[in-house]
Amino acid sequence: MIEGFPLHRAFEDALIAPDTARWLPAGGNAGGLGFFVATPVRSCTGLPLGLLILADHAPRPGFSDADRQSLRTLVNAFTANLELRALAAHALESELRLLETKKRFRAIANSAPVLIIYGGPDGAPMFVNRRWLEFTGRSMKEEIGDGWSDSIQPQYRQSAREAVARAFEEHTPFTYEYPFLRRDGEYRWMRGHGTPRYLENGTFMGYVGCLIDVTDYHDAVTEIARLKLSMAVPV
Repeated sequence: MIEGFPLHRAFEDALIAPDTARWLPAGGNAGGLGFFVATPVRSCTGLPLGLLILADHAPRPGFSDADRQSLRTLVNAFTANLELRALAAHALESELRLLETKKRFRAIANSAPVLIIYGGPDGAPMFVNRRWLEFTGRSMKEEIGDGWSDSIQPQYRQSAREAVARAFEEHTPFTYEYPFLRRDGEYRWMRGHGTPRYLENGTFMGYVGCLIDVTDYHDAVTEIARLKLSMAVPV
């Protein structure tokens, strides 16, 4: 409807035409509008978002400084609402992506032949896979939090907890071996590996760990050591 208005100038500062008949350049056409104002809309960081345009068929020659202030207030409210909506949409999109990532991770973890545990950035385990639950015979509720270490043989339990806590504090990988109670009441030697996990921006997100049954290897090493000791000839 509006022709001949230099709208590009409005991205720098508001264009206010209280009476378009007096304001329009030669050859301009207001399309029947008597009043026109175009003001820039910028984000809180100064990024141009567009123009907010108000118009009326009747001229408003009495457009005052108070009206200008009201216009600025309107633009600020509009911008804040726009940015809040954008932030909410971005947060929702991020949350949906995160949920999808968690679903994929759990699907992969539950199909793995080893015991897998996942801990958040605060160090508290949040998830163990199906193989872990089948091995221990315990529920997910029993395993999360501090419950993961209940199956460690008591004499190794505290040192295992300290090793994990130290790794979380330093954000470093760790490897540890300890006897782990199987659902049939037998302790099996497990080797635990923990690896810190980061987002693309470098934010620390916790650990992914796995336990591998090394009982046969551990027993073989112990037996070899016993044989060497028995074959030693006293001097």
